[in-house]
Amino acid sequence: MPADALQLPAATLLIMKDVLQHMTDQQIFFYRDNVFPKYALCLVTNSWQAINYQQNIDIPAGKFRTLDLRVAPYSFKGSYVNEIWNQWERIRTMVLVH
Repeated sequence: MPADALQLPAATLLIMKDVLQHMTDQQIFFYRDNVFPKYALCLVTNSWQAINYQQNIDIPAGKFRTLDLRVAPYSFKGSYVNEIWNQWERIRTMVLVH
């Protein structure tokens, strides 16, 4: 995994928007297990559902799919705190507390 991710500056809050939906499952697990626990709070926003895109499938890095981070295979322990939508997509924000 990218060493740069482990070199992020110390902070209380990490905000990540529209990033995980473009990562492989392996990359998501790396952030879940190694990066997010370094922060007291993480706000993670991603596409939750979108027309013509599958949810929670593995993809090549840089491609797109929607994510429900609370269910398998990701099983994040956070809570969804916000949802917005338009005619083709629902976007959710999760808060993770460590």
